[in-house]
Amino acid sequence: MALAVVSEAGKFNPAVSGAISARFKPEGADIVPSLFTPEFVSDGLFAKAFDDPSPILKKLELAS
Repeated sequence: MALAVVSEAGKFNPAVSGAISARFKPEGADIVPSLFTPEFVSDGLFAKAFDDPSPILKKLELAS
């Protein structure tokens, strides 16, 4: 599972992301707070993934 915490201003917050990951980590599963880079967020790709995820999924090959 991946977790990204982004402010309303579109800034990645690794401290909050790490804290939430540690708090809700289920037994037998890993939560990766750093799957998405700060550039993924700051370049607007994170927001675009919610508007129309198809191009992002294809570009990152996540559908495979």
